[in-house]
Amino acid sequence: MTVAVRRPARRTVRRLIESPRAHPPRGPRRGPSTPVAPVASRIVTLNVPSRLRLRSAVVGILRRERLARSRHAPYAPARLLVLAPVITPARNPPRTPAGRRLSNLGNNILDTAALSAYIGGMESKQPFPQTLIEAVRHFADLDVALAALVSLRWPNGVRCPHCESDKVTFVASRRIWQCRNCRKQFSAKVGTIFEDSPLGLDKWLPAVWMIANDKNGISSYELHRGLGVTQKTAWFMLHRIRLAMQTRTFGKFGGDVEADETFIGGRSRFMHHEKRKRVIKTPGVWGKAAVMGLLERHGPDKQSTVRLAVTKSLRKAAIQDNIHKNVEAGANLYTDKMRSYQGLEADYIHGVIDHGEAYVRGKIHTNGLENFWSLLKRAIKGTYVSVEPFHLFRYLDEEAFRFNNRDDNDGGRFVNVLRSVIGKRVTYKALTGNDLPQTC
Repeated sequence: MTVAVRRPARRTVRRLIESPRAHPPRGPRRGPSTPVAPVASRIVTLNVPSRLRLRSAVVGILRRERLARSRHAPYAPARLLVLAPVITPARNPPRTPAGRRLSNLGNNILDTAALSAYIGGMESKQPFPQTLIEAVRHFADLDVALAALVSLRWPNGVRCPHCESDKVTFVASRRIWQCRNCRKQFSAKVGTIFEDSPLGLDKWLPAVWMIANDKNGISSYELHRGLGVTQKTAWFMLHRIRLAMQTRTFGKFGGDVEADETFIGGRSRFMHHEKRKRVIKTPGVWGKAAVMGLLERHGPDKQSTVRLAVTKSLRKAAIQDNIHKNVEAGANLYTDKMRSYQGLEADYIHGVIDHGEAYVRGKIHTNGLENFWSLLKRAIKGTYVSVEPFHLFRYLDEEAFRFNNRDDNDGGRFVNVLRSVIGKRVTYKALTGNDLPQTC
């Protein structure tokens, strides 16, 4: 039997066939009188989608060949001859991150430092799907899902997360790497939100796609039904993905900036009368969480950007401290007539709109933030129904990410979240507050 494979896999195939560990199938021992059938040579072309599946493909062919001959000659040997590589180049050869055309790299694109060059050189025009149905089908193959995560995490080649060495060996049977420098094993999940998760990437990546692109979010019960996991697991998955959706930036807003606040919580008229007596002591806002919002109109990317923070108080000290941390001096600041905003004229061009008289006066208004509050409360009331104040900031991060990336398509938002999973991790104990000091 002759097998035509790609050239970068020569050593892998020869080691697989010539290794003494390649045992024959089980059966009665061959005696001296057992005939051995002659080996028939035929050509089988392997069209493996990735290097990860080469070993399993060759093993499958050899097993089938030996099984077909075992009825006549149980232990007939199988020969393997590596021929020239069989590769169909893409119509439009993509470029590597360094800008070189893949057509100039030859056929051995698996040997390049960038694994993304191999993914881009496959016959698919788009390395990542663009719709939900394409994502489910595309990432159903664990090897394809792993290649997608590896290409985003290590665009210049796989490196050990423990010692940063590039001398690593891939263990295809377990989909992990062995570092030849520190001798430690690691997977693509190490150091990400997927770490220590028994679920495969074929479930994680569709979950990332749905929460990143569903405008009103997705509940844990809906994810539990869609992926076939428990509701508790789905709830944990969503909070881990929300951690990757956090926007961490140290830049300050400039130009035209709106500031406003809102309250998140249930209405008193929907409360049980016993809870209403216990929570609401005097007229006013009770039992709700206060959220402070800032919106920069038409920023550097020509779209409005929002930042949110859960605040314990709406007094002047807390409100103005948040503004000074996130808005540069000299910017145009537009607020309503709440007393906590008084005194900002010294650092900002402060425009005030009294909602008792009007909602817009030229450029002075807070309608941009009012629009965002409607999107936020529609997601909370319609999808999540009830949100604990302990987890409220996670839901704010989720809604702010979708709002700030609304001009991108579904595939772009998915890739942005997947790039942000590195270096972030939350455990179930920390998520449920069990690692906090317990008091009576």
